[in-house]
Amino acid sequence: YYNINPLLSLSLAITLFSFAGIPPLRGFFGKQMILSAAIDNGYIFMSLVAILTSVISAVYYLIVIKEVFFYRTDYIIRSKFYFNV
Repeated sequence: YYNINPLLSLSLAITLFSFAGIPPLRGFFGKQMILSAAIDNGYIFMSLVAILTSVISAVYYLIVIKEVFFYRTDYIIRSKFYFNV
């Protein structure tokens, strides 16, 4: 799908990396603040569950990114639209 619409594919990848909590993106800092507040208040088990579910969801996000960037599609890209009227 990257060959069809590169800008949309890159924005999807950035969004999914943010959901996964990759460090330079906002999702990382949001997860860091929530987890540090939970640990400070004594919710250790809840923090461990949150980290585990974040890792599991990151695997699914990477599957989507692999599909978008590394597989070729069968779509034919046409530069002009032809209408038979």
